[in-house]
Amino acid sequence: MDLTGVIGEMPYRMALAGGWIDQPFVSRLDPEPPGSMVVVGLRPTVRYMDRCGMATGTRKVAMELWGGALPDRDPAELTRELYEAENRDKSEPSGSQDMIGLIYPGISRLDYRADHEGGYFPAHIENTCDPALARWIEAVFHLVPVAQRPPRYGPLGEKRLDPAWARRLGQTGRDCWDAIVACDLAGPGRAMKRSCPTRCGTRRLRWTSRGCWAGTSRATRGRCTRAAAVGICSWSPRSRCRARRRCRCARGSTPRGGDGAVEVTYRPARVEDLPAMVDVFLASLVDMHARHRVATQPAPREVVLPAYEHILRTGSFLVAEADGEVAAIAGAVVRDELWYLSAFWTRPALQCRGIGLPLLRALKAEGERAGATTFFTWSSMDQAALASYMKLGMLPGYPILVFEGAPKQLSAVPAGYSTHDLETEDARALDALVRGTRRDPDHDLWAASPRCSGRLVVRDGSVAGYYYLSGPVLGPVAWRSPADAEAVVTAALSDAAARLPAFRIAVPGINHAALRIVVAAGLRLSVTFHFLTSAPFGRLKQYLPSGPSLY
Repeated sequence: MDLTGVIGEMPYRMALAGGWIDQPFVSRLDPEPPGSMVVVGLRPTVRYMDRCGMATGTRKVAMELWGGALPDRDPAELTRELYEAENRDKSEPSGSQDMIGLIYPGISRLDYRADHEGGYFPAHIENTCDPALARWIEAVFHLVPVAQRPPRYGPLGEKRLDPAWARRLGQTGRDCWDAIVACDLAGPGRAMKRSCPTRCGTRRLRWTSRGCWAGTSRATRGRCTRAAAVGICSWSPRSRCRARRRCRCARGSTPRGGDGAVEVTYRPARVEDLPAMVDVFLASLVDMHARHRVATQPAPREVVLPAYEHILRTGSFLVAEADGEVAAIAGAVVRDELWYLSAFWTRPALQCRGIGLPLLRALKAEGERAGATTFFTWSSMDQAALASYMKLGMLPGYPILVFEGAPKQLSAVPAGYSTHDLETEDARALDALVRGTRRDPDHDLWAASPRCSGRLVVRDGSVAGYYYLSGPVLGPVAWRSPADAEAVVTAALSDAAARLPAFRIAVPGINHAALRIVVAAGLRLSVTFHFLTSAPFGRLKQYLPSGPSLY
C-alpha cells in the first residue's frame, strides 16, 4: 500500500555509526580529525515514530518549508537552507547530519572537522547510490520499533567529554562506511556496537535503548521494519523479521529476494560450466556499465569464451553455485611468482550478499599453494570489488585508462626502427625483462589465435619491442628501454590505424610516455579502471596490457 499520500514524499533519515560527531563541541575534541558518521536516506514506505532517532522533527520542518517533497536543486544548497530553518533561534542546534540524511539520496559518509566552517557542516561527503549496496542493506538491516524518547528529554543536560572517546566516535563512522562498501556483514554491527558506548562515554545517555534501534540481521530479534533507500530501491515494510533465517549468510548461505536463504556451494569450475560462467560475466558487466553510465560495449561471447577456456586450462577457476546454477566466478593465472586475478563476477541479483569474498579468498589460497608471492589485478570501478581486493592485500597503484577510436594525427616512426613478424621467443624474453615472467602459455594462445597478429619492432638488429593486435584491441605492447617508447607505441598505433577503422588501447597511468603519444594522436578516453597490486614488480612503465583477462 502506498502511504505517501498520508505521510508525504519527504524522505526519512537513518543514522548508523558516528552520531554526534557533527556537533562542534564534540568534533573540536577529536585529536585525529576528520571524524565520520554514516547516514542513509529512506523512502517513506512507513510512518516512523516521532522522537525515535529518525530525524522526524527535521523532516516536519522540511515538509513545511518545501511543501511535502524535496525541490530539484543542489543538495548542498538545500542542506544549508533546511539547517537555517530548523535551527533558527535555537540555543542547542540540530546537527547537519539530520538534514543531509534527508536530502542526499542513498548512503553517505559525512566527515566533520572543527576547523571547517566551525564544525557545523561536513568537510567532505562520500556518497553512493549503488543498487547492489542497497540490496545488501535491505538484506541485513532491520529497524525495531521500541519506544519514544520522553517528550521533554534533553540529551545535553550533562556532558562528559573526552578527546579519546571523541576520536573513537569519529572512527566508528569510517569503519561502518568501509564495512558497508565491502558488504562485510559483521563490520557495521561492530561499528554500531562501538558507537553506542562511545556516545555514552561522551555524554550521559539514558535513552540508548529507546527509539528505533537499527541492527544487522545476526543481532535483530522480534518485529522489524525494513528501510527503503531513497533513489536506490523501493522496498515494502514487512511485519515480521526473518533474522534467524537471514543470518545464515554469515555461514555460507545468502538471502534471496529477502524471502529466505540460498545455500551456496564453492567448487572448482568444470569445462561444462564455461557457458554459464560467461553468462555471469556478461550479465554482471552490463549491470555495472548501466549503474556507472559506461558506454563501452562488453566483449562478445565468442571472445570471452576462449579467454575463460585458457584461464581454466592454464590457471585456476572457481565457482559459487546456488540452486544448481553458477552464481559467482573467480579465476586467476599464476606465471612464475605472479598471481593475476583474471575474473571476479557475481550475478547482479546476488551481489553484496557475502558470496564473492569467500570465493576470492579460496582462489588466492590456491595461488599461494602454487608458489605465487605477488598478487595483482585490473579492477573495475565497482567500490565493493575494490574493497574486496584491498582486503586481500592488493592496494591501488594507478588508473588504467582505456582509449578508443581512430588516430586523428600520428607522427612518423623514428628513423632506425623497423617492424617484422613476431617470433614468440623474442616476446617471451622481453616479457621476462619487463613483466618479470615469460608467461609462455599466454604467448602460445595469442600466436595460435586467428584473430591475433603480432609484430616485432627492431633497431640495429636488436629487439626494441613488440605489440599484438587482437581484433579491435591493441595490446599487449612492451619495449626494452624508455628510449624505445616513442618508436614502439607509434608503430603499434600506425599499424592498428592502417588495418582498422577504430580500435581500443589501455594505458596504465604510470606510463606517461605512452599517454602523451595516445593523447596527441586524438584517441578518445572512454573509461577508467584501476591497477591494484600487493607489491611492485617488473618495469611496467614499459608495458601496455592486453586487457582484463591476462593483463
